[in-house]
Amino acid sequence: MLKKILSICLVLVLSACAGEYNTAQQVDESAYLQLQGNFLNTQLTLNDATPINITTDTINTYKFEGKTIAKLPITTGSHKIKITRGGEVLVMRSIYVSAGNSFEVTVP
Repeated sequence: MLKKILSICLVLVLSACAGEYNTAQQVDESAYLQLQGNFLNTQLTLNDATPINITTDTINTYKFEGKTIAKLPITTGSHKIKITRGGEVLVMRSIYVSAGNSFEVTVP
């Protein structure tokens, strides 16, 4: 009797282990530069290209936890960013952004 109960338990345990588990992961291939702080009316230069004037007319912004955020799509990889206002350099950094990630910069 004990052998039968142990055999049944063993069969149940082994059948439970034979299940299959599948997952699917979706990866965003884009990368983003995310600006917060006092970024309006500044100029953004990315990799020594032509500067972009950051105004409410040129970029889309949104509010998050009481802060205004601008999210700009960029290519993955290494970048040199420079943010200026009135000729004064506010931010100058070399960054690396991988696929599906954002690099956040706070502009003083």
